Order: sequence, then C-alpha cells, then structure tokens
Amino acid sequence: MSAALESMVDAGPLPSVPEGGVVGLVVDGVSVALVRWRDELFALRDVCPHQQGQVCRGFVRPVLESEEVGEAAVDRERGVIICPWHRWEYDLRTGVGLRRERFRLRTYRVEVVDGRLYIDLGRRG
Repeated sequence: MSAALESMVDAGPLPSVPEGGVVGLVVDGVSVALVRWRDELFALRDVCPHQQGQVCRGFVRPVLESEEVGEAAVDRERGVIICPWHRWEYDLRTGVGLRRERFRLRTYRVEVVDGRLYIDLGRRG
C-alpha cells in the first residue's frame, strides 16, 4: 500500500453514485455521505449538526447566490448537500453551512484505487 493510502480506511468497492447523487455508507463505524459532483467524489459526515438528520437522505444541487432581494444566480461549479429535515445547506468542498457558517459537516479526503474506495477519517493512531 502506498504511503498516501496508509492513513486511509479501505471502504470497499466504489459504490455506484450517479452524478449529483449521494449514498450513505458506514466506514469503520463512522456514518459517511458520499457525493458525486462534477465528476468528483466528496465524503462528508452523514450527521447534520443542527438536529442530527442523515444528510445522505437529502439532495445535492448547485449553490444559489443572491446579492439583491428578488435576484438569484446559480453557481453550477459549487455544490451543496441539503439536509432533508430542515433544508440546511452545506458546501461539498468545505462542509461549511451556507447560511449558518458556525455549523459545518466534517469532510474527509477520498481516493479511488483499482475500483476501491479509500477514505481518510482523520484518526490519529
């Protein structure tokens, strides 16, 4: 195993995740939401910090931005995952809440090697 993968957990075969889709996994006892957005994989903790809803049961969409009341723009490059309980939104890349920045989902580094999914849960051994 390469040094880059040594700190990562082998989460098994890469599950089928459609573009813009999310799949819930349990990796080494940790609930993880795996998202495919713009041909990139993101792994986030699958527990909304608001009221502990499973974000994997929510949905993913582009970021909606507005600078003026009544105006909106879509940033199709940036994606958010939306908790199904109360529609709280979290940036896929950073895990930071869009409207409530003090709340965030933990993010995990993801690698795919030979069809297997590896996730860095950030544990120190």
